[in-house]
Amino acid sequence: TRRLRSALRLLGPYLDAPLAGPASDSLRRLAQALGGVRDMDVALIRVGEYLETAPDQAQDMAPLLSHWLAHREARRRQLIRYLDSRAYTLLRQRLLALLEALQSAEGEAPPERQVGQVAPRMVYLAWQAVIAYTAVLPQAPPELLHLLRIDSKRLRYALECYGEVLPAGVASLAGQVVGLQDHLGAMRDETVAIGMLDAYLARARGQRTREAVLAYRAACEETRQALTESFAPRWEQLTRGRAARALQAYIEREIATGRQR
Repeated sequence: TRRLRSALRLLGPYLDAPLAGPASDSLRRLAQALGGVRDMDVALIRVGEYLETAPDQAQDMAPLLSHWLAHREARRRQLIRYLDSRAYTLLRQRLLALLEALQSAEGEAPPERQVGQVAPRMVYLAWQAVIAYTAVLPQAPPELLHLLRIDSKRLRYALECYGEVLPAGVASLAGQVVGLQDHLGAMRDETVAIGMLDAYLARARGQRTREAVLAYRAACEETRQALTESFAPRWEQLTRGRAARALQAYIEREIATGRQR
C-alpha cells in the first residue's frame, strides 16, 4: 500500500485523473487497518523466537500470549470489517477507474514533464527529506526514527521508480536505503514490543508472570540498544558513501542543465 501511494505521488505529473488523490487517501486507511494486525503478528513472532531460547519461561509467559492473541483477533476482526465495507469497495473501484483512464490516455508529455526532467527533481526532494534528519539524529526519540524510516522508504521507491533513467551509480543507492530501513524497522519493532509489554505489566497479576515478562522486556531493550549503537555506521555509509556522492553530483548536474534550457 505504501509503495502504491508512492507511485501515485511520484507519477503525479502524468496523472491528470481526479481519482488519484482520493485513491491515495483510501490506501492510507487500508494501511492503518493492515498495520494493526501486522504489529500483533510481529510481536507474537518475536516472543515465540524468544521462548525458543528460554523454554522454561513458556508457562509463565502464557498469560501474555493469551492477552496478545485476543488483541490480534480483535484487530483482525476490524480489518475484515473494513475489507467487507463500502469504503474498501470504493477504493477498488477508484483504482480500477484510474487504471482504465491511464490505459485510454493518449499523447506525449511536453519536454518539461518528461520523466528524464522530472526524475532528478523528485529524487532530490526525497533525498533532502532523508538527509535533513542528520541535524536531529543524536538522541532522536523512537517517533522521529519511525518518520525517518518512512522517508527512507519514499527515497527507495523514488530510486526504484525512476531507475531506468538514473545512472547506475545513483540507482545502486537503493540497496543501501533498503538496509537502513530494515535496520530502522527492527528498532521500531522492538520499541512497539516494549510499549506493549509496559501496557501489559500495568495490569498483569501473578509474580512469576511479571518476572517472566520483565525478563523478556529486558531482552527487547538490550536488542534495541544494540540496534541503536550500530545505526551510526549505516547512516554514515548512506549519507557519505560513493553512491550518495554520485547522487548529489547527478542532481546538481541535471538541475543546472534544466536551468540552462
